[in-house]
Amino acid sequence: MRVLVVDDDPAIRELLKNFLESVGHEVETAASGVEALERFVNTRYNLLLLDLYMPGIDGLEVLRHVKSANPACEVVIITAYGSLPTAVQALNMGAYSYVNKPFDMIELDRLIARVKELVELRTAYNLLAQERLKAHSLNNLVAVSPIMIEARKQIISLCQHIEPVLITGEAGVGKRFIARLLHFNGVLRESLVLQINVGDIEQWLTQPRLLHANGVALVANELPNDLFRQGYGTLILNQVDVLEPSMQIALAKLMRARRPFLKSRGDLPGFRIIALAEVHGGDLRDHLAHEFLEVFPNHLHLPPLRERQECIIPAAQLFFDRFVNESGGRGFYISQPVQEFLQMYEWPGNLREMEYLVNRLSIICTSRLVSARDLQAVHKELVEYREIQSRSLDDLVTLAEKRALKRTFQKRKD
Repeated sequence: MRVLVVDDDPAIRELLKNFLESVGHEVETAASGVEALERFVNTRYNLLLLDLYMPGIDGLEVLRHVKSANPACEVVIITAYGSLPTAVQALNMGAYSYVNKPFDMIELDRLIARVKELVELRTAYNLLAQERLKAHSLNNLVAVSPIMIEARKQIISLCQHIEPVLITGEAGVGKRFIARLLHFNGVLRESLVLQINVGDIEQWLTQPRLLHANGVALVANELPNDLFRQGYGTLILNQVDVLEPSMQIALAKLMRARRPFLKSRGDLPGFRIIALAEVHGGDLRDHLAHEFLEVFPNHLHLPPLRERQECIIPAAQLFFDRFVNESGGRGFYISQPVQEFLQMYEWPGNLREMEYLVNRLSIICTSRLVSARDLQAVHKELVEYREIQSRSLDDLVTLAEKRALKRTFQKRKD
């Protein structure tokens, strides 16, 4: 750890410096509160060993500045006999612990070890959090066409508050991605996000308690406190357009009744509900109940991929780059004929279909250049993918049976 020892007694500074360096820490010293704050401006410390009583700026004032500027920096107070009330005050201000003079070096060693463990855990958590947020960075939102540039501005604005949001668009345009982007780039990013689909929504509204597939307990009349207690800050309601109008109205009544609890309070930082609806165009009231629309004051419509032509090639390259990052392989370049195909293609499955195509191309490509020959190899798969996406389960079973019979007859014929 990087440690700053702050004490006006040079003997104490030397003692602590020698001890901390002997156990592997990087140590600097300061003889006053003013000097400590000057060093703190230019250097990021993990730990301050801080004397309470010093001339000029005392330890409590230094503690206040440190915790304001860098809350992650831990502070251990050095106290003299009889100053316990002030040490307790320091703990209330955010100090990690305190040690008494004269020092018990064994106890001090244990205390420093606990601080080191906390710092390492915090570092590991921050690394995991960065990886978690990387996939939901605004940099992953391809916004080149005018319509997507405007959508990006609206998304950035929506990240600044926690009012309910309705996201509409065709299947595969990225509604769920945008919903998570709003969460991970907003004020609730430190909490969890939960998505429930149309079947679970219906059960949630008609049963006293629903146990989600991932083990989360949902109680409608306790929203959002039940989810908040389990660490959640955003609830995504998927496929709300499939809900019967009566269910949409019931959901709207629930949200309206619980609205005071959805806003920030002292014990609840806030809770957001994001609804996703597959609406292709026209008046929203043709697809969603008026009462339901009233509780979603913010509406974001995502255009289909064919209406944002300028975004097609950058989006495809982004999918290629993501595949490379996940697999650890080589980077890919898209040849001109393939680019022309991607531009001319209608993309009925939107970004979801593009992701499928890019993943297949990434697997079969034998060179770094994605060629027309590679595209021809996956064209048949793409047609089948579109066929599967557009069929019901019963249709797919029938299709599978027909294909199995066809293969059987072909084998007998051969």
